Amino acid sequence: IHDVDVVIDLIGGEFAVRAVSLTKQDGIVVGVPSGQQQGLDEAATQAGVRWTNVIVEPDHVALEYVAELIENGELHVPAPATAPLEDVVEVHRQMDEGHLPKTVLTM
Repeated sequence: IHDVDVVIDLIGGEFAVRAVSLTKQDGIVVGVPSGQQQGLDEAATQAGVRWTNVIVEPDHVALEYVAELIENGELHVPAPATAPLEDVVEVHRQMDEGHLPKTVLTM
């Protein structure tokens, strides 16, 4: 895999730096585990790749509220559809036409 537009790094550390080689020039690496991207700035700059962090903080009040909605049957989250990565063009076409729910591409 190479020349992708966006890499979302959920692991951090050396994996964030390794993600740069998968990303096309002017693409972006998004690091979710903030503070875990040692060396990413230098690697990204050298490769012409952008990068940023996403800060995720737990919110127990909101999570308890969502859990209550689920328990009461007021919130239903359908499982996403899955499709092989090779079918990405067809998946987007069908989603644009409203024929598919959110879809996870598998590799």
